[in-house]
Parts: sequence; C-alpha cells; structure tokens
Amino acid sequence: MKPRRITAQGMVEFALILPILLTLVFGIIEFANLFRTWLAIENSARWGVRYASIGLYDDAYCVDGPDAGNQACEGDGRDAEIDAARIPSIHDEAQRGALAIPIPNQAGLGESDPLYFKVTVCSGHQGVVFTPPEMGNGPFARCEVNGAPGEHPGEPGERVIVAVDYNYRFITPFLQKIWPIVHLASYREGTVERFRVSRVINVPPTIAVPT
Repeated sequence: MKPRRITAQGMVEFALILPILLTLVFGIIEFANLFRTWLAIENSARWGVRYASIGLYDDAYCVDGPDAGNQACEGDGRDAEIDAARIPSIHDEAQRGALAIPIPNQAGLGESDPLYFKVTVCSGHQGVVFTPPEMGNGPFARCEVNGAPGEHPGEPGERVIVAVDYNYRFITPFLQKIWPIVHLASYREGTVERFRVSRVINVPPTIAVPT
C-alpha cells in the first residue's frame, strides 16, 4: 500500500502539469484547424479563377438588359448580359471550392464579423483597379470599375483575378476572447480564354480509315 504522502504528491504534480498539457493539446487542434481553413481559402481562389478563365456562367443569373432582344444573354446586349451573369457564377464556384469550412448565410455580416466570406472578381480591363487583400489585420480585397466599387470578370484574352477573404473564428472560447477573428485571404490570377470566338481554325482533314 502506497503512503498517502506519495499519492498526494502525484495529484499535486498532475494538477500543475494539466494546464500546460491542455494548452498544448488545444493549441495543436486550433492551429491545425486554422491551417486547414487557410488551405481551403487557397483552394477556393483556385477554383474561382479556373472557372472565370473559361468563360462559363450559370443561366439562372442571365437577366435581359436594355437591348433590342427579349431574351436574357441573347440579342444585341448578349456580351454585357453574359459578363453580368459570370460574376455571381464565379462567386458560387469559389464557394464550392472552399470545402469543409463553415460558411453561414452572409446576410447581415460585415468585414468585422466572424465567418464572413467574401469573393471579389476583378480583371486587367481598362479602368479596372484591383487592391489585393492582406492576411491578419490587413484590408479585404477591393475592385474598382471606373473609380467606383464593383467587379469585372475580364474580356477574352485579358487577365482575371479572383480573391477570397474569410474571417476565421477559433473553437476555444479562451482564444476567441484573445483573437475574435483571424483574417485569411488568398487571390489567384489567370487569363480568360477566347470563349466568344471559334477556336477551330484550319481544321485538318479527317483521318482516313478502312471501310
């Protein structure tokens, strides 16, 4: 039978080491989750710019403009209507690329709120200016079109940029008090393909095969 003095000493030693052990364990969990979230933001920007570079869009975002036709994404204003539909379509694709991170309904959330997720689509078009985001406490991505806040998906042959900002929130309440949010950001750049013209030029004759 062990003396009570040794048992009490072990309990005291365990009580002293327990806070350090818990801090180490939760620190590993928290910063591993932070790194995983940052990788998801990087992946989100890659998905978005890949989608933007091939000129795809969701037909659901097509809205008929003030042109002579009466069909959305058709008629004289087809190009402008398609560009307007490309922007929210790129947003959707970038959000799909942000796998395994919580993205709640963004209604009512701002740049100072936890779990705020923002996608910015910008380009090298004339009159368009892009301000890149900065990690930590830096600003969010900004895009200005002719001096006013806006977005531009880029014309065929131009450069397109997709930036993703996200306010990460720690799981542990203690860390939430120290760092209410951690601003994560990423942006990727690509070239828009010439999707508005035929890419089939001087097609060679078909290969002869025996009948």
